[in-house]
Amino acid sequence: MNLMKIYKISYEIFGELYSKWAQGLTIPNSLFICPKNNKYLAIDNEYNNFFIEEFNTKKQAICWLIRNDFSKREIAELKTVKIDKLLSKIDYKIVDYQKEFYEL
Repeated sequence: MNLMKIYKISYEIFGELYSKWAQGLTIPNSLFICPKNNKYLAIDNEYNNFFIEEFNTKKQAICWLIRNDFSKREIAELKTVKIDKLLSKIDYKIVDYQKEFYEL
């Protein structure tokens, strides 16, 4: 099983990435998580589509990013115990974006 990386970004970097993507510029084809006002933005840019969803918890956001078989609505309705079980089946790591990518 391959390790899935999810890059933790600030809201400022989220804005920069979104702006570059909207202009058609190249940004990393990756998964991102961004805290915002006690919620979490989950950004899926694996195929250059920049899908964005907002979740109440970090675990919900991570689950949506790595479990393609669940919709945002389905994940939002799951109990924490079920989310923990789903996440335990995937090998993933949260990586600080700034340490991995030195230039946007």
